[in-house]
Amino acid sequence: MLKHTVNSTRPSAPMGPGMRFFFTIIFPWIFILMGGGIMYAGITNLRNASASKNWPTVPGKVVVSEVDRHRSDKGSSTYSANVVYDYKVESTTYSAKRVSFGDSRSSNPAGARTIQNKYKLGMEVPVHYSPKEPSLAVLEPGVTGATMLLPGIGGVFFLVGCAMAFFLPAALRKQESQSVNA
Repeated sequence: MLKHTVNSTRPSAPMGPGMRFFFTIIFPWIFILMGGGIMYAGITNLRNASASKNWPTVPGKVVVSEVDRHRSDKGSSTYSANVVYDYKVESTTYSAKRVSFGDSRSSNPAGARTIQNKYKLGMEVPVHYSPKEPSLAVLEPGVTGATMLLPGIGGVFFLVGCAMAFFLPAALRKQESQSVNA
């Protein structure tokens, strides 16, 4: 036999001023600032990726080509390609490790192995470098799907924070007025 319980319709106690301040001011701003920072970093990366298609190239040489395994405290592993290449602009030698903008780790080592196999140790490679900042370089210029990920995540956090800053104060006022009228 099913037992039917009735939930109380009594409203919860109103929030204290400290909690109200935290949830209406501090909490949304955490999301807004974090989202804005992530979005800024992502857009900077996106702009560099887009500009890199027009950067000058110089010959370079792969000096490290390996798959790195990164273990978490919980025992799981992620993998990334570690490709380091040297190149010279004017009379200065630089070393870089960016294969493409939006490089990331994965729980599957196959992607990292593919990159490692593409850029073998000792291989000559064309290096695209920023004429404004020659230490900023990439082997595969242009925008990829992964390049869009960071600005997208930042945008979601930013919009959620803005929505909380706009809607939470009104929701709390409504809840408080209902508890006073009850």
